[in-house]
Amino acid sequence: MRTCVALEALCVLLLPLTHIAGAFWPNVHFWLCAAVTFFASFAIFYWLRRARGCGSTTAVLYVFSALAISEVEIYVCSLIGTYGFYVAAALSLLQFPCMLSARKNKLANDIESFTPNDDFFGFATTLLSSKRFLTATATSIGVLSIVDGFLRGYPDGTPIAFQPATRVAYGLLTIAICVIVISLMMHKRKSVMTVGMFILLELFACAALVLYAAFPDMPDIGAVFTTTLNALLVAFTWYIIIAFMSFGWRDPYYYALGGWIVWLGCRAIARVTLINVQSLSTNDLLINAIMGTCVVISTQVALGQFLKVSQMEADERHDLHVRRMERLEKQLSRAQANVEALTILKNNAGEYSECAACANAAPMGAGAAGAVGTPNPLQCAGVMPIESVDQGETADKSRNAQPGSKRGMRLVRLMGLDEGDSIADIRKATMRNNAEQMGKQFLLSDREIEVLALYALGWTQKRVAEELYISPSTAHAHIKRIYAKTGLHSRQEILDFMDQYTS
Repeated sequence: MRTCVALEALCVLLLPLTHIAGAFWPNVHFWLCAAVTFFASFAIFYWLRRARGCGSTTAVLYVFSALAISEVEIYVCSLIGTYGFYVAAALSLLQFPCMLSARKNKLANDIESFTPNDDFFGFATTLLSSKRFLTATATSIGVLSIVDGFLRGYPDGTPIAFQPATRVAYGLLTIAICVIVISLMMHKRKSVMTVGMFILLELFACAALVLYAAFPDMPDIGAVFTTTLNALLVAFTWYIIIAFMSFGWRDPYYYALGGWIVWLGCRAIARVTLINVQSLSTNDLLINAIMGTCVVISTQVALGQFLKVSQMEADERHDLHVRRMERLEKQLSRAQANVEALTILKNNAGEYSECAACANAAPMGAGAAGAVGTPNPLQCAGVMPIESVDQGETADKSRNAQPGSKRGMRLVRLMGLDEGDSIADIRKATMRNNAEQMGKQFLLSDREIEVLALYALGWTQKRVAEELYISPSTAHAHIKRIYAKTGLHSRQEILDFMDQYTS
């Protein structure tokens, strides 16, 4: 993280010098911009990683406030010419004190916030529902990014220059949308970040398309909505990446890179197509038709995916209801049989008390071992235990939690939303359980238990600190306290203790 921030600032400082280096290396400006994007992206991934496990409202406030602040910073830097590069580099280096400050404050997942049941962070049904929604959303973002790429490169793939008025209009519009989204989430409005966000993105794409056609000589007017669409896609992608990090079991950077590739990759494909396909750049009618078709396709993909998920959830609920009714019918039948058996037992109590089979029968609900000699006239009379109505529903839900096709399984696994039951994951869960048991024995704090679980896995103190968002010195202090409380003196002694005294 520190290296990425330093290299990002260095590349930004070198950008004003590209007019000199360009005489010797014509593409130096392009490669420096690419380097800035690369290093800045990994810095962003670090901050997204810190937000995993948080609530929906916290995530919205996190990403959309960051977007609004960045728009102000970019606008200020654009006003001061070459000095803007130096200001941008200084702002980049400002991340260092921010990291130190963040380590002293509580994590985002410790902040309680409103999370709607129909949102990516709070599904009320099965875990598979969240996986399906996330998979559907990632697919829809990819298609919508293609639309964004075509719109940003209209009509020939080259960037559209803003005029001062349209530059201000874009900034104000983006900030206003961010404020509205945050306000709606703070007021606990539902479906804001699911259906509502996709409708908003589609409306901006349609508005840009109409304005490009209405003002062909002033493309910067349409670019106001196009660039706002791009900015909102950035924030929405950040939001979805945090959701993936929260639900998935793989390394958080896997989801961050995947989300960035889906968004930037699809957008880049559209831009490159516009630049290299001559028939598109010279035919406004054709390119407008293609962009309109892409908007329709992206809408249908999002709508179709969400309808499919809703239908699958409805089918699962129906299947669970049918199985529950079958269990209720079985219960009723068994209860009626028991009433008849109890009536017979009551009328013939003397005969059952002297029955040898009753004396050798196992007690109801117990195992056969050690049960000989306990009179059990109920079982001998044919009275059967009645299982709970809810018994077996866990198995039903577990059955429903499996993807319905090999194709779906591959897609879920590719996105890192499978169960992650590898040997490493099982070992990590086991070590966490062992650390919790040691914590109860030696009165360790919650943070010390977290440190102990990772330290016993063989992680270095530095890696433990990075995983828990604490400084290496804090991690070292926790480990010293663990040794002091347990009376152990090495990692191997900790492992030996776990092996001998924990299950």
